[in-house]
Amino acid sequence: MTNPTQHSDTRFFRTQRPGDARAELAQRKRDLDYELYSTWADPTFIVDDLERELTAIQEATGESKAAVEKAVFAYRRLIDLPWLRAIQDTTRVLDLKRLISVDNVIAELGPELTREVLAVIDEFLAAMFTPVKADQPLPTPNAITHRLRRFIAKLDEGVAYDEKKRTRRDKDSGDFTVHEYRAVKRSGMTVECDRATYALITEFRRQVAREHKLSEEQATRLILTGGLNADIKVTIYGYAPLTSEGDVAPGASVYFPGQGWTDGDGTEAFANLVEDTTAHIVDLDKVADHQIAGYVPSETMRAYAAARDGTCIWPGCDRAAEHCELDHRVPYEEGGSTTPANLYSLCQKHHNVKTDRRAYYLPDPVTGDVVWLFSDGTYQLSEPEGFIGEQLNRCNPRWNIDLDARRRERDRVRTFFARGHKILDDFENTRDEIACKDALTTLENEYGMNFPFDPPEPMITHNAGFIDEETEPLADYEARIERLINNDPYLKYGDAIY
Repeated sequence: MTNPTQHSDTRFFRTQRPGDARAELAQRKRDLDYELYSTWADPTFIVDDLERELTAIQEATGESKAAVEKAVFAYRRLIDLPWLRAIQDTTRVLDLKRLISVDNVIAELGPELTREVLAVIDEFLAAMFTPVKADQPLPTPNAITHRLRRFIAKLDEGVAYDEKKRTRRDKDSGDFTVHEYRAVKRSGMTVECDRATYALITEFRRQVAREHKLSEEQATRLILTGGLNADIKVTIYGYAPLTSEGDVAPGASVYFPGQGWTDGDGTEAFANLVEDTTAHIVDLDKVADHQIAGYVPSETMRAYAAARDGTCIWPGCDRAAEHCELDHRVPYEEGGSTTPANLYSLCQKHHNVKTDRRAYYLPDPVTGDVVWLFSDGTYQLSEPEGFIGEQLNRCNPRWNIDLDARRRERDRVRTFFARGHKILDDFENTRDEIACKDALTTLENEYGMNFPFDPPEPMITHNAGFIDEETEPLADYEARIERLINNDPYLKYGDAIY
């Protein structure tokens, strides 16, 4: 563990960059929202007439009733998330949109959440909103929704938040269910199936639309009404661990971009699809180093880049990587290779910005960040949202093999965090910082993991969140970025933006 009083100035979100006038104004806005709504995060705060209280806030602020209600519910959710509440009480780093995103996802799980489940979610969110480096991008509301849903989806079937969802999850994944409905003027249907089948359906629709130059809605209509007979070979990309022989590991969960992981039954359905369609297996480890002589990337390279990037890599852009263009970071005509290490996902708008040389980016091989450089000498960081970085990293060098293995690892992590929190609880009683740090170090060594929470500092003032600009460690961080710039071969050509 590090001493926060010595190194806290090296860790901050971009929204709280020291000396940035815009960031300071935005912090003041969040502080005001906190003053207005934080009372609702107090479990002792009870109102007799909620409707009257909401109306009073609405009239005082001029906001719509819906906006006030969302804000109130979002702050009320912090009662269930004490670690996240402590972060918000101290830093006010979360604006209303981000708090509402958190509340909306948890609300989807139903009202009967156990303390154990909430504690796991709280730990995940606390880690997400605790910066670990300087100038770290603050996750967007869409990224928060995506990450939290992905995290919850990776929990095993024991996290059954209500009986209806448990029953649906326990159904044979081979079932293909169509739900029909009729309204006054319109009728419709929804389809429920396992993720492997759904991936096949969506990719077939996408390829039909592409081949016939139709929208996906038009293609769906023609397929269902018999107006189109398409003989198309569909390729779907699912990601799973391989055995030494190059086969999918028995019982392994499969990840489908945009949809999540299969459960045990879904994995079986995927195996049946592979057998029925004579699909071939692609080893991503080999794709990562693959290079071709031409300009156009292979489909496997596109799949790899999408899984690595998740979204457009422009800071704050949440356009799905599957719907982005692949950019040669070092232009092909200037010697850039067609290989995943030189191919990144950019939506058309931000691809044009980079092509026009209004900005340039460098991948940081140590942190996985993408450093964007601008012509005025400033830079911003972007954190890829792809699952590859989450699944294949120093703490988790290989894929999770199956649900049982994932459950065991989750229980181990849960035990690690529970013990760590108990150490911090004891510290709050004894205030023995040396003993606390020694205990945390022993715990980290035992589990081979990093506990992301430091002993809490004394409550700080209303202006907390602004960091002293006298920061030697920050200069070291700037030097690391400078080394990336100086060592990039493309920037040495002299005709890039620097």
